[in-house]
Amino acid sequence: MERVKTGIDGLDNLIKGGFPKDTVTLVSGPPGSGKTILCYQIFIQGIGLRG
Repeated sequence: MERVKTGIDGLDNLIKGGFPKDTVTLVSGPPGSGKTILCYQIFIQGIGLRG
C-alpha cells in the first residue's frame, strides 16, 4: 500500500511510513490526548515552516 509521509519522523515510523494514500484518517481520542497538537504539527510540516 502506498503511504503519504506526515513529515514527523517518529509518527511516520509508528504508522509504517505514513498515512495510507487515498484514504480518510480519523484522529480521535479523549480531551488532552494531543489531537490538536498532532494536526498542527502535520500542518506545519506540510507548509514548510519546520523549526
